[in-house]
Amino acid sequence: MDEKKRRKPIDADTLDFARDHVLNITDITRKNKLSEIMERFSAQDENDDVYVIQNSKKKGTAVVLADVEHYKELLNYKEELDKLQDKLVEMEAIARLNSDPNGSVSLEDLAESLSDDGIKIDFDSLNAKVMAGELTEEDE
Repeated sequence: MDEKKRRKPIDADTLDFARDHVLNITDITRKNKLSEIMERFSAQDENDDVYVIQNSKKKGTAVVLADVEHYKELLNYKEELDKLQDKLVEMEAIARLNSDPNGSVSLEDLAESLSDDGIKIDFDSLNAKVMAGELTEEDE
C-alpha cells in the first residue's frame, strides 16, 4: 500500500498537539519547561496529557512524558487486552480440536468464558476508549 494512503489526514487537533506537546530536548534543558510540565501533572488528580520530547541531533530519538497514573491505566488496559487475546487464541485452538477445521469462537462466547473465569471486561468502555484515541493499537 502506498505510504500516502496509509497516513491519516492532519487536522487542527494534530497541529495543536504538535505545537503544544512536542518539545525539543534543548527546550527542556535550557528552559523551565520540564518544571512547568511537572507542575501541570501535579495540579490535577487525573491528567492524560502526553508530551513527546525529541532530540534533533539524533533523528528518530524521542521519548514520551506522561503522568504515572495515566500510564498505569494504559498498561492495565494493555494487560487485559493481552489476556483477552491469549484466551481467544486458546479457545480457537480448542474449538478447532473439538469440531470441524472451520470452527470458530464468537466474541460473545469469549466474553462468557472470561466471565466464568472471573475476568470481567467492559467491552463498551474499551471500545469507547479505542474510538476516542485513548487506546491505540501497537504497530502491526
